[in-house]
Amino acid sequence: MAHEAGITLDLPHSPPRQAAAANAHGLVPGIVWFRDAAAFAPLVAGLEGSPFQSRHWLAAWLDVFGAPEIEPFLLTLADPDGTTLLALPLVRRRDRGLAVIEVPDLGVTDYAAPLLRRDRLADLPGPAALWRLLSRALPPADLLRLNRMPPVVAGMANPLHAHPAARRHRLSGWRLALPAEYPAYLAALGKSHRENLGKFRRRFERVEGAEIAVLRDIPAACAALADLDRMQAARVREMGRDYHLDQPRIAAFYRRLVETGIESGETLMCRLGIPGETLALNYAVRAGDQLVYLRLTNAFGEWTRYSLGTIVTDQAIREALALGVTTFDFAMGDYEYKRRFGAVIAPLHDLVLPLSAKGLPAAALWHLRDRIAKSGFIRRLTGRSALPAHPA
Repeated sequence: MAHEAGITLDLPHSPPRQAAAANAHGLVPGIVWFRDAAAFAPLVAGLEGSPFQSRHWLAAWLDVFGAPEIEPFLLTLADPDGTTLLALPLVRRRDRGLAVIEVPDLGVTDYAAPLLRRDRLADLPGPAALWRLLSRALPPADLLRLNRMPPVVAGMANPLHAHPAARRHRLSGWRLALPAEYPAYLAALGKSHRENLGKFRRRFERVEGAEIAVLRDIPAACAALADLDRMQAARVREMGRDYHLDQPRIAAFYRRLVETGIESGETLMCRLGIPGETLALNYAVRAGDQLVYLRLTNAFGEWTRYSLGTIVTDQAIREALALGVTTFDFAMGDYEYKRRFGAVIAPLHDLVLPLSAKGLPAAALWHLRDRIAKSGFIRRLTGRSALPAHPA
């Protein structure tokens, strides 16, 4: 049974099971239900993936968004010896009368991606065959939604990104491959940006009481997060746009990531300030050598000439290198500063498939709306520019 808006719903629940039907690859799909992220970790030992599918992220998500009507489970693919080659954290929940399977999201997770075993990628079937195999183990549901799948996961090709039914998302990710040391990173930048990094930093350091800091303890980081919320909200609303990151559960989620990850370096925050005033802040999450840069804010007005956002982003890259990060992911959004820092575009794909006759109309409607939204003719009629032509 599950509950939504005070209404009791019947949600068919399958016990942990495996779809053991023979297949040409000898691989066995399965699912494991879990409520506690501590039980999740042993199931994915030896697999690598995005910070959005890490134990750190999932534990915080379950702490804040977990509810009886949301059923988390792990979709797995193993070889005949029981070695897991792929695992995809998912949830089943009710949405507009449908039982929907999707990644744990509810407005906070940028990417949908599997965890993969690096030395066994060649053993995975092609995207369509892989999904047919995995789908044998799915619990009863009406609709699959895998939104914003990145092309690469921890340096490995995402096998679901190339599914023939996947469609390009309207936004893209931006990825920066980092060398082992900061001087090598600097040398790869354009001359103008490289010179500006040093100039802006020296200019700020001459300000009385100027401080550039990496936050490493929970109380200081939580206080800085409150500043980040306040400064971001003011800036976004000043631009006439809606701001949602201060909604209670979303704000609690970001705070939980700080409480459980700032000391271990799984959550990264850098701060620029002077005595009594915060001038710039950022927020990132890390899993192994993969980091995603999620939030950035800085003061404007008299501080514009210091390019505080440039300085605090550069500080995050320095700290990422010290932590052994090899991929600095600037996340979604086509902002010019990402190009200046050397990031390259990473097209994101959405995969929406019906899982029952009841889900067919919803999937068909989603695909129709997607085609209309991307139609050059429709966009011209409505006065919108054409979507950029990104590689598939």
